[in-house]
Amino acid sequence: MKIRLLTLTLQCKLSKEVIFFSHQISFFHGQISAGKSSIVRLIDFCLGGSLETTPAIASELVSVGLAASINEYDVLFEREAKKSNQIQVTWKDNNNVNASVLAPLQPTEQAIWGNNIYNFSDLIFYFLGLNPLKVRKSKTESQSPLVRLSFRDIMWYCYLDQDNLDSSFYRMEDSFRKLKSCDVMRFVMGYYNEILNNLETKLAEIQKQLSGKSEAIIQIKEFLKKLNYNSETEVTKEIDSVRGELDLARSEQARVREQYRIETHFADRLREQLRQLNEQLDNDKQVLVDLRERIEEETSLKAELVSAKFKLAQTESASSILHGIFFEFCPACRTPTNDPDSSNNLCYLCGKHPDPVDNQSINQSEIVRRDLISRINELEGSINRHIKSAEQQKEIVRYIEQEKNRLDAQLTEELNHYDSAFLAHFREIERLIATCEERLRGLEKITGITETINETERAIAQLRVEEKQLQQQIQEEQSNLNNADQNIACLENNFLEALLAVGIPGVEDNYEVKINRKTWIPYILPAGDEALKWSFKNAGSGGKKSLFNVCYALALHKTASENNLPLPNFLIIDTPMKNIGEDVNQNIFTSFYNYLYNLAENSLATTQFIIIDKEYFPPSSPEINIITRFMTPKDENYPPLIRYYRGA
Repeated sequence: MKIRLLTLTLQCKLSKEVIFFSHQISFFHGQISAGKSSIVRLIDFCLGGSLETTPAIASELVSVGLAASINEYDVLFEREAKKSNQIQVTWKDNNNVNASVLAPLQPTEQAIWGNNIYNFSDLIFYFLGLNPLKVRKSKTESQSPLVRLSFRDIMWYCYLDQDNLDSSFYRMEDSFRKLKSCDVMRFVMGYYNEILNNLETKLAEIQKQLSGKSEAIIQIKEFLKKLNYNSETEVTKEIDSVRGELDLARSEQARVREQYRIETHFADRLREQLRQLNEQLDNDKQVLVDLRERIEEETSLKAELVSAKFKLAQTESASSILHGIFFEFCPACRTPTNDPDSSNNLCYLCGKHPDPVDNQSINQSEIVRRDLISRINELEGSINRHIKSAEQQKEIVRYIEQEKNRLDAQLTEELNHYDSAFLAHFREIERLIATCEERLRGLEKITGITETINETERAIAQLRVEEKQLQQQIQEEQSNLNNADQNIACLENNFLEALLAVGIPGVEDNYEVKINRKTWIPYILPAGDEALKWSFKNAGSGGKKSLFNVCYALALHKTASENNLPLPNFLIIDTPMKNIGEDVNQNIFTSFYNYLYNLAENSLATTQFIIIDKEYFPPSSPEINIITRFMTPKDENYPPLIRYYRGA
């Protein structure tokens, strides 16, 4: 996983602080309360972690940005210092195509980018060319749901923070985080790869569909039993019976309706009159609408002409006011103008012959003004005429509406006397039709349900076949991961090598290192004796535990580099000499940094180190690219992280 950190930018209230990182080693050392640990905490903050709000950070930091190179992408991570649960991520690829997205730390319901990127961690995997990783929540149940393996989980092995350096072995003591930490080791060591991840994701989706469809069929069949339908044939017979009743009821309805039409011919004359009045009313209403639209158009045009008349008057006033003005200073550059010289009839300001007064333009302006007045008067008259016509049209519409209401009331009164004889019978027929139609719709839905059951059972059979195929593919893929044991053996050797090279007390050449494949806890076996084994938990002093963690991280990154394993190629260590006095334990201090520099020059030459410590130990080789910064709380020559801040 190619990730290179380039710069860290702090936007403070009074300054902007920029920290540059070497592609090999960046070493920050100095006095306490100078902000050394805050540098790596802010890097972790930009990569989705939490931030410890020291007094300086709490009072002065506004926002922070981290520039990085991830594979072929140039990426900028920006995050507000306070109340920020999302990160602004901006990137550019090799084709100079830019994009930016506000990435939440927790997954959202909708994708924030592409089809399968739902949070900040997914976006990091996208830059790395990996699909978002998912692993089984339970390691013993094949039907266990998949949970996300976050980039933050992988960061435990790339950022050794000072607080947990001597108290936690990569969160293994945390019952919740332990499983995630073990999943990371399985993934890095080769027990789990992207192909296996995709297969298990597909299998989980198929198993979810199977569970949902099977449960749906059970519930549907229980529902049909409650309705006393045990087969599709019983439903079909009842449908035929109801359709027969419905046809008879509709025939009777048609007969009654026809009889009603014949026996109510006395109302045809009134109906015809009402139809004609409706047509006339629609036409007159449309005329009234057209008149109102015409009034609005002409009123708007009149307002525009009045505005044009005022603009013309203002133009003439401006011309008369500005005519003959003498400028003592140039209006553009404020340079004094020369005294007027009219001997050559030249303009004293621009040095050109002025145009003679254009009487034709003056006359043309007067013509335009008179034409505007005339046009305004014409529009005024037209508007008044249209308003008068609209009032007359309103009266016509009101009269027609009154006549229509009168005829409606007359028709209703005449029909009411006749309808009472047929109303009860007609309503009974409609009730029967409605009952039959409702029963028919219900039976047709039940028929659709039985068809759905058949389709769902066929789909379940197909999903069972796909489930078996995926399970077989997963078994085959797991069997192909035969390099994992070799990778673990390499990690065990590299870890022992690191312990010996650093000179951890209680570790000798004839010792062995064994890593438990289930718990992923490394054990130190004195002379290979299983009964005497010890690990981080019972290592003893805090300094020894710190070195235990640091050596394991170096061994893991070395193993990943030598075997091309998926692990980010940067390692941040905050105070590796924590709880270790460099004066008393000078040999450990020297051995550790000599070993680290040797790795940086050889097997971990492409790994980026960021080190925070009390004292700086320079490398002996000039080939190592190293950036160092000595930091103090108050010395102007060696300023703290926020240069102007001096604390309380």
